[in-house]
Amino acid sequence: MRKTILVIISVLTAAGCASSPRSQEAPEVHVSTLRLLPAPDGQRDFGVTLLLRNPNEYIVEVESIDFSIRLGSEGFLEGTIDNVGAVPALDDLRVRQYRVNTFRRFPD
Repeated sequence: MRKTILVIISVLTAAGCASSPRSQEAPEVHVSTLRLLPAPDGQRDFGVTLLLRNPNEYIVEVESIDFSIRLGSEGFLEGTIDNVGAVPALDDLRVRQYRVNTFRRFPD
């Protein structure tokens, strides 16, 4: 059975220098890995790794990432990653969230 994953991600970037008129493109965000982890409490815990790609010719500071990942017809996995840091110019940054347990099933 083929599983569909839909990712909705919001990236909050820190404002640059006010005197700088250069335009800024938002970083691209992709799911790198998604793993179901053993959970002793019977909950569904997931490990998520996101890949941030900076298309700009300068460093972009990212404060946080809010994400929602649709897991086929099962439901949504939601989370926030805070204190992400700097994404190098024209480069990538991998960001890991080891325990995400906010999983919502679709109503039957």
